[in-house]
Amino acid sequence: MGIRREAAVLLAALGALAASTATAWAAAPPLHVEVGEIKCVKLDSPLIPENLKPAAMHQTYPTVQLTMRSTAKDDQRVGYAVTVDGTVRAAGEVTGSATSSSAISIDNNKASRLVVTSGGAVVVDRILTGRC
Repeated sequence: MGIRREAAVLLAALGALAASTATAWAAAPPLHVEVGEIKCVKLDSPLIPENLKPAAMHQTYPTVQLTMRSTAKDDQRVGYAVTVDGTVRAAGEVTGSATSSSAISIDNNKASRLVVTSGGAVVVDRILTGRC
């Protein structure tokens, strides 16, 4: 009789563990985000002569490359939004096992908070400092 009771308790515990794991997995968005290195880019256009370019085109700006990969199946659309210091810098969707890539600008010589959300869940939350 004692063995049956222990087996029942063990099975109930395993069932509860499996249910909580399934709930946690289902709550996470099917989105994988890779944050690249910060790079300094110069806004430039070969069509504008050097003497006519505004001062802003001679400066360099820090950017970070983000690559979003959907892990969803059956062509399910996965939406995402990218904010820097609370300002939306990019938004989009990735379908199925597709990939989306974006270069996001961040502040120069100042810490910036980069947040990527999908379906109300935070996927990435990092502090980045661009130094150009």
